[in-house]
Amino acid sequence: METVNVTIKYLVNFYEKTGKKLDEVTFPLGADLHSAAAWLKEQYGLIVPAKGVLNLLNGHGWNQYPEGMDKKLCDGDTIILMPSISGG
Repeated sequence: METVNVTIKYLVNFYEKTGKKLDEVTFPLGADLHSAAAWLKEQYGLIVPAKGVLNLLNGHGWNQYPEGMDKKLCDGDTIILMPSISGG
């Protein structure tokens, strides 16, 4: 079975919730952002996407991809989870 290896990095309060700075996750070929979200929920009880959470795939917000959550994961992708930053 072919697979894709993805790095998931946790910043700020996500590091506190997971107890880790990152995970190296192997998904089956054809996995998408839905798959990553399901894995995060199963492993840590994290719900993404969610209000107040910035989800990045290779530096771009998940909602910036035309295919949205159907965006396929590729070998070597990096997902970063962090709280949204706001200021005034």
